[in-house]
Amino acid sequence: MALMPALLGATRRAARFCPAAELEKVLRTVLESRREKLVPKHPDTLTSIYYLADLLKARGKLDEAEPLFREALEASRATLGDRHPYTLTSINNISLIYTSDAAHDTP
Repeated sequence: MALMPALLGATRRAARFCPAAELEKVLRTVLESRREKLVPKHPDTLTSIYYLADLLKARGKLDEAEPLFREALEASRATLGDRHPYTLTSINNISLIYTSDAAHDTP
């Protein structure tokens, strides 16, 4: 997960050239494959969770993104600790979902 910020940026750039719905399908397939072949807290599996959650958040699919961000948070806490930058990023991502949700609920 050392390359997480750069990789998320790459995913966002790819979204400019690939339809978001198609990119979402690809990311779901990759995540499913990694869940089947790797241990649950493997860095590659966590990276795939972040990618998909980030794309879902960007597409406004907050109800789908939140459980993935929570899963990433739990795994980060268990493997990296509470003060690791990726754990803190996971907490921030969940707070952004709540902020976005609240903004959509405001008249």
